[in-house]
Amino acid sequence: MKKIHILLVGFAILALAILVNHVFAEETAGESAAQPTADNQSALLAAPDAKYESVTETMLFMPIVITAAKKEQTIGEAAGVVTIITAEQIKQMGARNLMDVLRTVPGFAILQDSNEHLAVLRGIYASTNQKFLVMRDGHRLNDWMWNAIEHDYSISLANVKRIEIVRGPGASLYGSAALCGVVNIITQNAEEVDGTRLELGCGSPQQIKGDVVYGKKYNADEALLAWGSIYRTEGEKADISMGKDAATNRVDGYMLVDKRSPSYDVGMKIREGKFVFSGALRKSDYIQPGGNGGQLYVKDRKEIVEFRQTFYYGQLDLTWNDKIAELITVKLNQYWDYLYWESWQWAAQARDQLPQGRVFNWDVEGQSYGINYSGSCNLGEGSILIGIQAEQRDLFKSTASMNYSLPTGYPLNSNPVYLTESMLKPGGEYYLAAYAQGDYKFLEQIMINVGVRDDYYKDIGGSINPRVALIYNPDFLKEFYWKGIYGKAFLNPSYFYRFNSGKIGYFGGPDLKPEVMNSYQTEFSYYFGKTGAVKVVGFYNTLHDLISQKAGYTTYINYGKISMEGVEGEASVNIMDELSLFANYTFQKPDIGNTDPAQIVRGTIKNVPTKMANAGINYAPIKYVNLNLAANWHGLIESPTKTTMTDFGATYQIPQAVLLNLNIIAKEFFNTMEVAVNINNLLNTEYYLGGTVTPYRQPGRWILATVGYKF
Repeated sequence: MKKIHILLVGFAILALAILVNHVFAEETAGESAAQPTADNQSALLAAPDAKYESVTETMLFMPIVITAAKKEQTIGEAAGVVTIITAEQIKQMGARNLMDVLRTVPGFAILQDSNEHLAVLRGIYASTNQKFLVMRDGHRLNDWMWNAIEHDYSISLANVKRIEIVRGPGASLYGSAALCGVVNIITQNAEEVDGTRLELGCGSPQQIKGDVVYGKKYNADEALLAWGSIYRTEGEKADISMGKDAATNRVDGYMLVDKRSPSYDVGMKIREGKFVFSGALRKSDYIQPGGNGGQLYVKDRKEIVEFRQTFYYGQLDLTWNDKIAELITVKLNQYWDYLYWESWQWAAQARDQLPQGRVFNWDVEGQSYGINYSGSCNLGEGSILIGIQAEQRDLFKSTASMNYSLPTGYPLNSNPVYLTESMLKPGGEYYLAAYAQGDYKFLEQIMINVGVRDDYYKDIGGSINPRVALIYNPDFLKEFYWKGIYGKAFLNPSYFYRFNSGKIGYFGGPDLKPEVMNSYQTEFSYYFGKTGAVKVVGFYNTLHDLISQKAGYTTYINYGKISMEGVEGEASVNIMDELSLFANYTFQKPDIGNTDPAQIVRGTIKNVPTKMANAGINYAPIKYVNLNLAANWHGLIESPTKTTMTDFGATYQIPQAVLLNLNIIAKEFFNTMEVAVNINNLLNTEYYLGGTVTPYRQPGRWILATVGYKF
């Protein structure tokens, strides 16, 4: 019954509000007010006329979103819990990458593994994959091999117009991976750039970055946007005592904290009439902080190899989008993705016979390509969307090398021995999908959105995922919105999970079933026009058939479930043009009776905080200066380890921590030049975050200075 409570409260308030509206609302006559869009908001504000008399200031300043329903609509009417981060906000906060942005959004927490960072949404996670979908201009960035996404410097923020974050299932439109939410990075148009922007930066610890964006609209039908971003850092070499060494033969050593070899994102977007052609090449390069089991590096000892994880991505899109009738729009998208991954990893917890212990390397190369065709019809008070998608996935190769044999792990060799067998099952797979969505507004104040998608995978079978959203915007209080949302979503077991051959000690499960989640959400929001907004959200999510390696197993299996319930609150206020504030808070916890005990430690989900908060102030004391101070807080984290490390122990708790970030911008003092100084972890707080094996040390005070100029 608990999962129904979230919606019952909302429905009770909805019924009361409708009754009050029926008694007190004044009758209105005349033509219904047109809704503002992304194109007409500023025009309506500048030159209102009689046709738009009832368009309120709130509606004019309410952000427009497209991700929740694949169409333009106000954030209040969107069929989802939506947060928008604009390019201006990204610049003001000094965000370096997508992870910096996500950690400011309610419900998101950061977790780390030996060779990856994970962004956890509403407490649900697993190693090697993400439980939410990330897109750029609607193009899926999660790879098909692991369902993984690197939220790092391989995704440029220099070309971003805004980032739309939809919390809650998105599988009714986007299919697999849109389990807990959807993040859509929307890039700028060429005319919005209108020139060349160049930014160079450097700082400690040995950070170097560069961004360039070029945009030019040549005529009404032709435009070009191009960008390039690169970043590298030596990271921190943090000394760690042997009490926090996970090796079986412990030593005083060190961790490499966030060391990154050059990562980049280079791309372009060309518009030619109704066609848009886009493409990008991206690289993510991350150096492991230590061994796979949490073991430390040994001081003054050079490793045989540098343990790292490198992704190379390529993507191409060709899209045709046009109105074929007065009310009908068709969008035809063809796409291609390339993946190459290579990783050197330090496998075992012992340093026996060699300084490193067991070392292995493997690589994976493949591609995917497909079509996504859709058509929509505008019905005045509603709309209909239908679409189909088909995709083929091909594995080119997967090879491995190691300095040990299985199953014993011995003998250890000074040089890796290359294997001829494939690490993954050769070949490929395909999937087909069809989706439909309809929305309608009736009584001028109640909106309903219903959608469903059917996905069929060659080796898995089908999955049908619906979403239903009811939205109430009373006539007597147009600034208020209530939403009740039910959604079902799935995460297809990745190719890696199913077809790992076991050559490095663990095996895929070819009979794995998809992870399935049912979600219930309710949202109460109030918008103050350009002054700000307040929002309260309640949720209850249940995930079945979680895929992981259960203790004692060497094969990926489906087991157990996780049920999470929680509340999220957020507020923003613009006190004046020069001063704005924001704050948000998240409380989340497992429904213990409906969650696998292996996921729970002392009443909480392991490695994820129960309580989190963000707060910030942005102040421009004069025209030429902008100051931004933000705080990120997490409560106690239960982070059990798989070792008996003296300082951590099997029931280790990560204490609460507050991180302050300061960003200072000096602008327009010399033509279009901007100078910024970003200080992350201003107070140099020493802290750890939960990891899937052991807690990992996080960065101390990092300083980055940048100089930008627009030509």
